[in-house]
Amino acid sequence: MLHFMICPYTKVEESFNTQAVFDILKKSNTQDFDHMFFPGVVPRTFIGASVVATLVQIVKPILLPIFQIFSIMSSDAPSDLLLTRFILGCLSFSGYQYFKTGIKSKFGLSTALCFNIINLVQFHLLFYMSRPLPNTFALVLIYFAFGFWVRDKVKSMFFLLGFTAVIFRSDVFVLTAPLAILCLITFQVNLFSGILMGLSSIICGITFSICVDSFFWNRFIWPEGEVFLYNTIENKSINWGAMPYHWYFTSALPRSLLCAILFIPFSINALKTSVSNIKKNKKILLLTMFLGALTFVVLYSFLPHKELRFIFFSLPIFNLVGAVGLSSLLCVHNPGFIRIGFSTILLIGSLLASSLLLHVSSLNYFGASSLTKLHNYLDNRNSTTTVLIHMDAHATMNGVSQYLYRDEYSYSKLELL
Repeated sequence: MLHFMICPYTKVEESFNTQAVFDILKKSNTQDFDHMFFPGVVPRTFIGASVVATLVQIVKPILLPIFQIFSIMSSDAPSDLLLTRFILGCLSFSGYQYFKTGIKSKFGLSTALCFNIINLVQFHLLFYMSRPLPNTFALVLIYFAFGFWVRDKVKSMFFLLGFTAVIFRSDVFVLTAPLAILCLITFQVNLFSGILMGLSSIICGITFSICVDSFFWNRFIWPEGEVFLYNTIENKSINWGAMPYHWYFTSALPRSLLCAILFIPFSINALKTSVSNIKKNKKILLLTMFLGALTFVVLYSFLPHKELRFIFFSLPIFNLVGAVGLSSLLCVHNPGFIRIGFSTILLIGSLLASSLLLHVSSLNYFGASSLTKLHNYLDNRNSTTTVLIHMDAHATMNGVSQYLYRDEYSYSKLELL
């Protein structure tokens, strides 16, 4: 809650789902929805937005008074927007909790506690858990998929990964492919059942997406198929910039993992040590997860256009591996001052870095801040003149959404005025 209270507004990457949830909540005719006038570069699915909007409608009578108080505390951010962010955050947390309880049953209480601590002192995962990105909706299901995996429900994991890939993010297949190969090699799944699960999940996901999204887009459509064609097959994502091959390893992962990246070598050492309290089948599982996540980042690095959110799906695994390393440092008989001091310094350093990143991020929504200030100025005017507010692309990319609109004013996002 702290993250969306301090940074309540949304950026351009979150625009589609933000506007979609608002439209589902407030409008009855899909022809009046924002995407009909501003469809974006590629179409996106309405499935995630529909789930969030439905849950908002259910809890709104109970929780809205509370979020009206939070709205005042968050620089007058709209209470409906805060409630939407809260619901998505709860969905993300439920997936996280399912994965964490699976870690507890498989690797023990100490590893689960270390996993919690590592996540709490990081910035990016917590920051994005309530942000309406396609990556976030996918991450919710991927947390559950990893939860299936640590419970030895491998076929259920692959079904959910395939389902997620064809609905929210086709790049989940880049993660699924190496995981499937590694699970076959380690006999966690057989070839026939793996293929059966993969095909059934793809068919179910595409069918579901076409049924839902064709209604909202008013044409026959599979949104993620068009996204895959645009970004990967046609490689048009490079139009939004390119990064060197090593960027994920030299910039994105160190920033997102912080101290966890330094605990990973201790985890690898624990896997190699015969006296480790990690049993052989758990070592195989952990090694499979780590190699799968690492291969995912290696493969994704070949795509020129890079963003940190593209590799979100690997972060829970890297955090688990880091948690095993932290647990091996601290949860031993007489860990010693050096181990405790080393771990504490890294954790505190990560927490301080995360706090700084959160503060900097709160300053990154000048469009919303400007519109809020304009509203305050207009409210203090004694005038009956009709006011039309025009917002350029920079404003709409940096915090402005329909949640900020007021009934007494008219708004325009039309370009070339």
